[in-house]
Amino acid sequence: MRTSFNLKMRLAALTGGHLFGNCTIMALAAIATNLKNELGINAEEYGWLIGIYMIVQGFIAIPGGLLIDYIGTRIVFASSMLLAAAGTAVIGAASSFGTACFGMLMLGAGYGLVNPCTSKTVFDIFPRERRASAMGIKQTGVPLGGILGAMIAGVLIDISDRAEILCGFAILIALAAGLALLLPCNTSGPKTPPLKGMLTVMRDKNLQIFNASIGIFQASMYAMLANIAAFCREAIGADPTISATCLSIAQTASALGRLSWGAISDLLFAAKRKPVLLIIGTLGTSSLLGMALASPNWHFYIILALAFPVGLATAGYVGVTQTVCVETSDKKLTATAVGTNRIFTSAGAGIGLPFFGWIVDHFGYSIAWLALAILFASGTIILTLYFREQPE
Repeated sequence: MRTSFNLKMRLAALTGGHLFGNCTIMALAAIATNLKNELGINAEEYGWLIGIYMIVQGFIAIPGGLLIDYIGTRIVFASSMLLAAAGTAVIGAASSFGTACFGMLMLGAGYGLVNPCTSKTVFDIFPRERRASAMGIKQTGVPLGGILGAMIAGVLIDISDRAEILCGFAILIALAAGLALLLPCNTSGPKTPPLKGMLTVMRDKNLQIFNASIGIFQASMYAMLANIAAFCREAIGADPTISATCLSIAQTASALGRLSWGAISDLLFAAKRKPVLLIIGTLGTSSLLGMALASPNWHFYIILALAFPVGLATAGYVGVTQTVCVETSDKKLTATAVGTNRIFTSAGAGIGLPFFGWIVDHFGYSIAWLALAILFASGTIILTLYFREQPE
């Protein structure tokens, strides 16, 4: 009973790390139109602003993963929360594009350490037949944080300002650093030197093929989440509250996806991950094509309904993919493996966000959604043809 309780408390702490780490970026997505107006930036520059958040995670992914593998999760987790809190405060106070970019760099660096911390912990404390479910549960913190950020920011932006809203989020994130006390103490690290451990992971061809396909998925995911509220306001003509609701529906579906896809993998496919990823790829491509067909003539409730499968597939897959990542790698270097995955996902999101914004500026939202559908389909094809799932 005590062991079961400890597992639940640790899983709650891991989920909380994602919740508080992700609330800022989705709060910014909910007030994207206000942010662009206040900083005097267009859709492409907004894409780069969010892209910086992703790109910096790629730069710190390998050293951060190695740090976690060799010294443990507690110290790194607490530091990541404090850094994310500082970045949130800087973005709230920013009066220029450059200052906002600096804040996003700090925020991205902080949250970039959360994924390898939490994924390593899940791998270490859960057996294979429960691992994808546990990974999915802790990943629900991401959309839950998104719902928290989007709804609070979307509602308060009409009665408050960006600085006050983000200052409140910064305080919450700083307090979340205390969750590190619930994580397990440092276990024995790898016996190989850090450089050799890094090269071992980076030379794993099968893992890097998988990472490339998920990097493509991530480009679609973050472009969708960062722009769906702005799409509702600018292309469909919805008000800020309803637009934030659309983003929240996508985030809610993402949370359900992170719970259900992992459980489906564990229970219905005997802990096999690839079949579930192919289902996700098919649904994600189809739902993004539906977004490309949307027009101002559609009733807005159709867009709200469409946001659910979009969020379920294009943003709900992460628990399964992180499970694959740690199961494909050396068991002593799981955080480093997640770090290499983060390089690809950060690159995908960092390029995909401004690319989506560039298409919006030049061709409109319909073509931009079509481009995301093509991207998601290409990631699915790579998984189907080239990735080999590892046996137990």
